[in-house]
Amino acid sequence: MGRKSENILNDILATAKDISGKINKREPTHEEVENIYNLFNELCDLYMDAEEKTRTDIRGYVRSLRERAIYVVSGLLYSYIVKASEHIKTADDQAWLWRGSAAASIEEGLLDYKDLLVSLSHLFIAGERAGLDVKSFFQRTAEISDKTVSRQEQSTYTLLVSFHQSDFLKMMREKRV
Repeated sequence: MGRKSENILNDILATAKDISGKINKREPTHEEVENIYNLFNELCDLYMDAEEKTRTDIRGYVRSLRERAIYVVSGLLYSYIVKASEHIKTADDQAWLWRGSAAASIEEGLLDYKDLLVSLSHLFIAGERAGLDVKSFFQRTAEISDKTVSRQEQSTYTLLVSFHQSDFLKMMREKRV
């Protein structure tokens, strides 16, 4: 893993530990959440352009946080995906679609698969409304995602490449998310 990704991940870990230590006492402040979202912006941008080994290392690092009971990062990644969808207003906002789909690829749905589906639905629908070819964006992200089967009996690759046909997305469209 390169120095830049190590620095970003270390900053995320420090922020996550700080938030985790306080989370039983209070909700994270807006400033704390914005700080970690800014780190996620950097991480997702880096992830999309990184070599396969770096992407694997990043996914492994986030997985290790869950194993160490630092769940706040996974939870914030889901909310980050929804926040990315809120930034998508026009076709010029495609960077947010990349960031949101990268966050999904990094988190892999291992903490809460339904939360991932909800977050991806928000992202997909926002991209469609902005006139983006979301299916192509998700397929590109799928190509750089983990292809091994997770506990949900499908890989992140499979989820992203077929998301446009999912019953969950159809249901969310009907709800007019």
